Amino acid sequence: MTVIRQTLEEFNKFSGDFHHECFKENRPAWANTFDFALLAEDDETKEILGYITCFEIDAGQVWVHFGGVFQENKKIPGTQVFQLGINYLRERYARIVLDTKNTNIAMIKVAYASDFVIVGVDCSFKEIYLRLLWEQNE
Repeated sequence: MTVIRQTLEEFNKFSGDFHHECFKENRPAWANTFDFALLAEDDETKEILGYITCFEIDAGQVWVHFGGVFQENKKIPGTQVFQLGINYLRERYARIVLDTKNTNIAMIKVAYASDFVIVGVDCSFKEIYLRLLWEQNE
């Protein structure tokens, strides 16, 4: 798999379809306010397998907003798409922040396996999110 970085403007051309494929809900492009998206592309077929969206906090910090894996590509575990994106970000940022629902046990396990730690809790939109952090060792 290869990472393709797209600006918000580039990603918005496909964002509605991508979001619907992953989450079965509509999300109009105008609702997107993140800075860029990382797409996971299959090296052989050049098919997009999934994505994550990111806010760049500053030159050393990035916040992973959300992401998903396309349903027809379940042959590729979402953990691989996530790990590919995280590895890309680790090469460019000293801190990565990630929020996930407290009930998303699979993502919490993946984050722990990727050396994230829980640093906070956010109660938003009538749901509870865990804030996880990865920091580069000095």
